[in-house]
Amino acid sequence: MFNQPVHRPGVGNRRHWCGVRAGTLSAVALIVLVSLLHPSTFNGVALHTSEAIAAPSRSTTIALTYDETRLVVVNREANSVSNIQVKDASGNDVAIKLFEIAVGQEPRCVAIHPTDRAAYVTNGITGTVSVVDLVRGRVVKEIKVGTEPRGCALTPDGSLLYVANHTEGTVSIIVVPSGNPLNPILDGAVQVGRNPTAIAITDRGTGNISDDTVFVTQIFAELDPNFNDPIFDGDGEARDVGKRGVVHAFPAGNANPPITKITIAPLADSDFTANRVTPSNLGLQ
Repeated sequence: MFNQPVHRPGVGNRRHWCGVRAGTLSAVALIVLVSLLHPSTFNGVALHTSEAIAAPSRSTTIALTYDETRLVVVNREANSVSNIQVKDASGNDVAIKLFEIAVGQEPRCVAIHPTDRAAYVTNGITGTVSVVDLVRGRVVKEIKVGTEPRGCALTPDGSLLYVANHTEGTVSIIVVPSGNPLNPILDGAVQVGRNPTAIAITDRGTGNISDDTVFVTQIFAELDPNFNDPIFDGDGEARDVGKRGVVHAFPAGNANPPITKITIAPLADSDFTANRVTPSNLGLQ
């Protein structure tokens, strides 16, 4: 990662933004998200094909600056973020903590603007996004978003920030003005329902964000309507194989995007049983 920088499109006024006015943990959905960034179709809906899918943006608690010299990490229990230098001017690996600053309560995710001037941090309890000036080492703005924001991701050109509001069932859309990444503006939300958690955005390499797709995972699985359980209650609630993961997808840069629901089949039955009888009780008494 450190030795092979990935080319990313430069920052510029290339937005095609329309302007908005206004369970069971589904681990499978989270694991499969990265693989969804590359297909030509999902659920019969065609995606743009390109060999330039090189730098998708994803939700993460740690982010590397685009020049790959600094690392920004959220400290969830300390309500802070740390900025760590990982390469010096000669390109040597280092580990120097530059600063740690307070943000909102329970920071969950961080995204770094392509200019390396700003970092955006979602705060789960506070319900805000902290805008961090990475040059001066301070928070310069707090943006109120939805309830319990978690995942966040920027479009490839850095013009839009998407934030998953976990308990509100929405994805906030924040516009980042060209030339001023420290002054982003909340400009609406997309209704996705349930409990959106992680976000990833493709990079088709075209310079037009309307060619890119936003993927949002739902942390809880849903019952598979096609599953019939002859042993328990019949609807699959008592079995993991009776549930399926859910990911929503929609085009970036759209004020009122069409949303495609992607369902993910559960893992095959692992044949594990815990009957609390020796030797299968795992030490439970």
